[in-house]
Amino acid sequence: PLLRTPALGIGARLRAAAEPWVGARTDDADESLEAFAVRRFGRGAYEGLIEPLLGGLYGADDGPISLRATLPHPHDRERQGPLLALRGGPTPTGASPFARPVEGMDALTDALARAVVEAGVAVETEAAVETVEPGFCVRLRGGRSLSAGALLVTLPAPAAAAVLRRLDPALAEPLAAIPMGTATAVIVGFASGGLRVPDSSGWLVPRREGGPVQAVTLLSRKHMGVAPSGYDLARVFLRAPFAASADEAACLGAAVDHLRQHLGPVGAPVWGVVHRWAEAMPRYTLGHLDRLAQLDAAVSRHPGLAFAGASLRGVGLPDVIAGAERAADDILTSLPLPTR
Repeated sequence: PLLRTPALGIGARLRAAAEPWVGARTDDADESLEAFAVRRFGRGAYEGLIEPLLGGLYGADDGPISLRATLPHPHDRERQGPLLALRGGPTPTGASPFARPVEGMDALTDALARAVVEAGVAVETEAAVETVEPGFCVRLRGGRSLSAGALLVTLPAPAAAAVLRRLDPALAEPLAAIPMGTATAVIVGFASGGLRVPDSSGWLVPRREGGPVQAVTLLSRKHMGVAPSGYDLARVFLRAPFAASADEAACLGAAVDHLRQHLGPVGAPVWGVVHRWAEAMPRYTLGHLDRLAQLDAAVSRHPGLAFAGASLRGVGLPDVIAGAERAADDILTSLPLPTR
């Protein structure tokens, strides 16, 4: 497939196919995702294929992304031999690799909230945490406070740094140093009659092509039941430099213009909304592993304290779930056994 992909020119394809003959690094020094990809597969493969696939997910526009923090497997794997299999590989099954609850992803958190309440756990909502003091004394906005024997922090890194500084500045320092990026997505519903809508989950836009759009997800083709017959629903991700200075009308206009370029004469949207997540996307830039090591050293001085969330060890949902399970296990291990 690599030698036939239209995403790369023939020169870039041939250079990428030569990856098995590229020598491996033998040191443990971290390397940026871009430097690794260019070294192994060539600049053409990075700009035409790898950057569109991974750059948006990990925020390559915000600085050099740490390979070992985001994709540790390729770093370790290259010492064992080539990364690229020129022949063979898994046979496609025809089944979609994407799945979600029919009611939407919030069905997961809603079910979790119900289970927690049914288990008799006291749940505080609209109770913003202002600071955490020694002894896990949690000060809430409005003057109330709570005390706990253990504390699980799931806040984004900057917010966690702010509330934990009084507990221990050594906890706050590495958290405050984790960069956070902003994401903007435009959700567009449109009539699909007469359009060239592909039966795929969407497409990526290499940065070298320019323009305000980074990627498009065809939600109605990726997941069943999200649009009525005769209509499609698309999620258009915009590049940060454009979105930062564009109002909602400009964002919606850029999304619709891009869809028209790829699908044909898309009419006026029947539905459209712009979502912005300001400084909500953690960026694992070079030095992220050092920041984690500093944080782990500080956490070791506070038995009963644990962290979970996307800011530390994985931005994907499976990584976040696995990290939360590890954090819960650490807290349970730290608590004294109940006595009868």
